[in-house]
Amino acid sequence: MVLDTSTNLAKDENAVPTPAPRPKGLVSRIYKDASARRRNRVNGTPQSTVNRADQAKRRRKAKPKAPVRLNLTTVPQVSDVEMSNGESSSGSAQPKTYPLHLPRELMRPHYKEVSVDLLRELEPSLAELDLPFIRLSLEAASSDLTRSLRNIKAEIPKDRIPQEMTVETTDMNDFLPTHMLAVFAPPTTAKEDGSSPRRVTVFPTHSLVLLANCANLSKPPDVIPPPPMGETQVVLPVWSICLPVPHFFPPLLTYLYTKQQSSILRSFLPSPPPPDLMTSDEKLRAFAMHLATTFTVQALLKSIHSMNGLWQNVCALGVNDDALWDAMDIVWQTLLTALAIATNNPGLMLSPTSGIHPTASSSTASASS
Repeated sequence: MVLDTSTNLAKDENAVPTPAPRPKGLVSRIYKDASARRRNRVNGTPQSTVNRADQAKRRRKAKPKAPVRLNLTTVPQVSDVEMSNGESSSGSAQPKTYPLHLPRELMRPHYKEVSVDLLRELEPSLAELDLPFIRLSLEAASSDLTRSLRNIKAEIPKDRIPQEMTVETTDMNDFLPTHMLAVFAPPTTAKEDGSSPRRVTVFPTHSLVLLANCANLSKPPDVIPPPPMGETQVVLPVWSICLPVPHFFPPLLTYLYTKQQSSILRSFLPSPPPPDLMTSDEKLRAFAMHLATTFTVQALLKSIHSMNGLWQNVCALGVNDDALWDAMDIVWQTLLTALAIATNNPGLMLSPTSGIHPTASSSTASASS
């Protein structure tokens, strides 16, 4: 659920409310799921964490590929062309050519794991559990968690975002959201100090889902105890987060809950991809040809801009999820290949030996989920 408002962000929004006991329903579910998997536990540092750190280190050492450089030519509408004296031209519009530079691949930031200490500080009962277990249990509970989000209705104040919000729920259960997440962009000018109006988008969310996946988040406001059974109103603390491009945050939030790569492909490609897009370069080229012959260059550039917005948010939050990055890489390469075909620049197309596709064991299965 997304609620938009243009409002003033008060300077005291990030003040932490009085500490309060946290609900245990979701934590109990996590602990139960993790206990069932305990026989597969790896002593010491989880092996998946080691592998991901090693992969990130190798990526940083790899030599960056040369950017995509091409010149795009557009013909503006006659009504958009003005003479030097300010009068509209009645003659034919002149084509305009401008250079375009795009990275061949989405660069990944330095690897940074989420703070397990912060998770355990917020939920001491998770102290015995490894981070992979916590993530797997959250993913297993994703249907219950997302259903609880859909059942939330809220009235957004028009003058400012408060420290707390009272929301209505149609399903009082153990998986109630813990916070209302207020997402906004950084100031556009140096004069803005937080008191100027800016656009804010508000989402109900579960703090554990974000903190288990985003390494750059700090401690959220303390959770407020749930109301007695039978009540339909819930008070949730507001958690304010500044992101580079808030407009493209909803698909990322959806992925953090569901871990479905297909949701990223559907959100950032201009038409629904085939279920086997992530299986081979040949499938990618075939779909890129479809995009190039179906959509205009401007439409392809719009999708590239959207993908860049997602990338900025992922880097800002510190999301080091290999499956997410694999899906982003496939979308980016598909769009660049389609742009190369549409602009008749075959030299910019995906190399037959690119090797960008993930192994079937990790990503292909969830691509069609």
